[in-house]
Amino acid sequence: LDGTNDKVIVSGQLDQPRAIVLDTANRVMYWTDWGSSPKIEKANYDGTNRQTVLSTNLKLPNGLVLDGGVLYFCDAGTHSIETVRTDGGNRTLLYSDFGAHFFGLSLTDKHIYYSDWNRIGLMRLNRDGSGLITAGPPSFTRINNIVTSEPLTV
Repeated sequence: LDGTNDKVIVSGQLDQPRAIVLDTANRVMYWTDWGSSPKIEKANYDGTNRQTVLSTNLKLPNGLVLDGGVLYFCDAGTHSIETVRTDGGNRTLLYSDFGAHFFGLSLTDKHIYYSDWNRIGLMRLNRDGSGLITAGPPSFTRINNIVTSEPLTV
């Protein structure tokens, strides 16, 4: 882990990559890019088979979580939390808040957690997008990433 064996896996047509998640069972990685052409992409671990999962109606896709064959993502520019299948189909809006600046995202079996840079806090929703509550103390500031410890049911 000293950096001597670093290897570039994906290059070109990357502007501002932000979040990355790994599908360890299928050896596929997914990432968001909120540059001049915002998108969610995927590729095999070795960089082959690179594909765009989603490239429409995105502005600042930040947080990204994989649950089975579904990607959950939040977008600070569209002010939304959405899902999409890993093949790009069945895009679904779960929650929208035009006052929010969504950044980090995480899941448990029952809840979605996200950081909101406008409210400067940690928020929690039910997995269906209902039941918003504040989940962290007021002392939290701009949270970049969220990791939950409760295992997901797959």
